[in-house]
Amino acid sequence: MLLAGVVMPAAASGLGWALGATTTTAGMLYVLAVVAAAWLAGIRAGFLASALSFLGLNYLFTPPLYTFRVESSDDLAALAVFLVVAFLIGSLLARALAQRDRAERREEQARVLYGLLSRLRARESMERVIEATVADVATAFAVDDVRIRIDDPPLVRTARPDDDGWEPAFAVALRSGDRAQGSLETRRAPLDEDDVALLRAFGGQLALAVESARLDESARRAEVDA
Repeated sequence: MLLAGVVMPAAASGLGWALGATTTTAGMLYVLAVVAAAWLAGIRAGFLASALSFLGLNYLFTPPLYTFRVESSDDLAALAVFLVVAFLIGSLLARALAQRDRAERREEQARVLYGLLSRLRARESMERVIEATVADVATAFAVDDVRIRIDDPPLVRTARPDDDGWEPAFAVALRSGDRAQGSLETRRAPLDEDDVALLRAFGGQLALAVESARLDESARRAEVDA
């Protein structure tokens, strides 16, 4: 991903050189390169593009050319201002994009949790609830390493059925009262506080689903016995 932080300033340098750009025009091209790098690859690529753009502007377009020396105090001030502006633009854009992505992910996660609650109200079978929840959690967290394990009756579902080795990085115990029903596990790490809270919410609802399915089965057996 950091490659964008190198490619964009290089492209701006080539374009500015081909156009015979002045220092001002080259500076604007480099700002566009910083924006593009931050947009495509995030804040670290934006910072890298800012630093490389500063060096390129100094070396290629600021007299004396092809050296990192700066003879004019005005040029030195302009370079300093460019560096600060480039860092600020890259940082602000990357943060805005990260917040947008986070909001979209939270919206997807809320939709998945609502789907789980809907399946519980519809009193679907436990196996169907578990299978759908594994797929939904994997989608909501953009991972394919989710596993749900139920102890009684024994039931294990993973987002990748062919995955034999399993080393969970984080697990949420499925508990109904003092009784452990199983676990919801993921190998994704690290998780932020919002992710942990949401996984715990999924775990709580799954525990209710398992307990509800067990009570329904007990009720059916009682009816048969009666």
